[in-house]
Amino acid sequence: MLFNVFLHRLGVALRIVETGLAIVAALCVLAILVTTTADVVMRYAFNAPLGWAFDLVAHYLLVAAFFLGFPLALGRGDHISVDFLARKMPERLTHFMLSPFCLAAAGMIALMAYYASLEAYSAWRAGEVIAGVILWPVWIAKLCVPVALWPMVFRLVQLGLAHGATALDARRFPFRAPAFHVLAD
Repeated sequence: MLFNVFLHRLGVALRIVETGLAIVAALCVLAILVTTTADVVMRYAFNAPLGWAFDLVAHYLLVAAFFLGFPLALGRGDHISVDFLARKMPERLTHFMLSPFCLAAAGMIALMAYYASLEAYSAWRAGEVIAGVILWPVWIAKLCVPVALWPMVFRLVQLGLAHGATALDARRFPFRAPAFHVLAD
């Protein structure tokens, strides 16, 4: 029972973080639209383009919009998954197989998040900038990657533990993975 409560609370906390990151990603898409529109209007209507617009969009907003949506997609199961084998297997066996896969994926993504964190930190320490009209700090763009990857690590650990517990005792740990909708059918 305590394990179920732990998994549930971890899932709720992750959903809050994932939703917050997705809101930031959506705001970045909105900022891309506004910035690009303003640049086009200024460029063609007034012959005075916004010299900083391309750098802002390409180096910050696109990166954030791209990466910060990943955690919510994983948490909700909106990512692409190949489930033709899962449809043919017994549900318990599917949980048994998904548990180590989720935990292995968590390990791999943790490595990526760790090295991406080091990259962002090193860019910050070195004071790296992108040359242009404005000297844009590089670490901000690099920070988007680990900020998106770390919640995915915790979500994959939560999914792996939940799948494992369900594979061992489905009555005590009834788990329906959002990432694998076929199990709920």
